Amino acid sequence: MSKKEITRARIREAAWALFAERSFASTTTREIARRAGVADGTVFSHYPNKIDILREGMEGQLNGIAKTFLASWTGGSEREALIELASLFYRYYFEHIALSRSLLKEALWDLDHFRHFDESLLARLLSATTARDAIRMRLIEDSYFMTLVRHLSRDEPCLESAIDDWRAGLACLLPAD
Repeated sequence: MSKKEITRARIREAAWALFAERSFASTTTREIARRAGVADGTVFSHYPNKIDILREGMEGQLNGIAKTFLASWTGGSEREALIELASLFYRYYFEHIALSRSLLKEALWDLDHFRHFDESLLARLLSATTARDAIRMRLIEDSYFMTLVRHLSRDEPCLESAIDDWRAGLACLLPAD
């Protein structure tokens, strides 16, 4: 790992610790720099803004979840694979509601940033060979995000209810095999 990569990791780890202690909104980049042991401007030489630190951290967590899932997935029903993977992701989001809400608030205006991650996962799980399949993949992705946003925006979010809604929507998009 290069010195630059080590510094970037220290900044991200410091930010995540502060986000957990104080919340995303209450944490300043100055506090992140202090916790990481770097100059204030160093944070901005590695990340354009605070939301990018949050985004990278959450992407890292979700990538880890996806890798673990894909390593154990033996194939089978596309619908069941998508339900299982989404359930794992949703569980992570619901365990970190405040951070998830902060990220999704920003993500709704920058969905293209997240599409590459989702599209590569969907391509591994779904057999998309036609333009119609590509549209179906986009609808699945949209359903996944909107179900997540709808449930996380509730006063008392419920993971099981979100998974049930996702399962019902997916049943319409991918009928049982």
